[in-house]
Amino acid sequence: MKKIFTTIITLITIISCSKKNQQELIDKRFEECYNSEMNQLVQEFSFDKKNELIERKIYNHFENFLIKESMLDKIDKSSYINLLERIEKGDIKKGNSNKFSEELNFETDFYFSPFTILSCHEKLYRIEKLIDEKSWQYQTALEINHYQASGEINDLIKAVKTIPKDKFDKIYYRDLIIVYIYNIIR
Repeated sequence: MKKIFTTIITLITIISCSKKNQQELIDKRFEECYNSEMNQLVQEFSFDKKNELIERKIYNHFENFLIKESMLDKIDKSSYINLLERIEKGDIKKGNSNKFSEELNFETDFYFSPFTILSCHEKLYRIEKLIDEKSWQYQTALEINHYQASGEINDLIKAVKTIPKDKFDKIYYRDLIIVYIYNIIR
């Protein structure tokens, strides 16, 4: 009986470690894909070498801009949901993306194409088969696709809600939301 119990505990531990390792691999691949996409964007659209560092962190700079402009309280799920709800109600004025470009003193629209960043979800799902239809990453991409089809801000709110709190702090999981917010308030 003790052997069976030990075997069951060992199996549970192995399965648990396997899931954790799988999630770490997914996180690593998303980060690598994100960095690769950002490097490609900078290589294609950077006109001034002195801006490259800013361009590589453009989404972080945009989040800081949103905080400075009192549109975003802080970088967390509830603040993003609050911002999207305010956009939906019409409390956020258009033209803020232009102000962001003016502050940086270069055109930022090139860096906010949703199709470039969505390719990471596509790559990990279709090509690498690391995420499946039950994963939260797939559900996030699905809600993003709903938003693309409907234009309803509520679909973006649903996308934010699918991202676990412990993953929301990673820029490569919020990048799509940032891109759409930029384009909405443009």
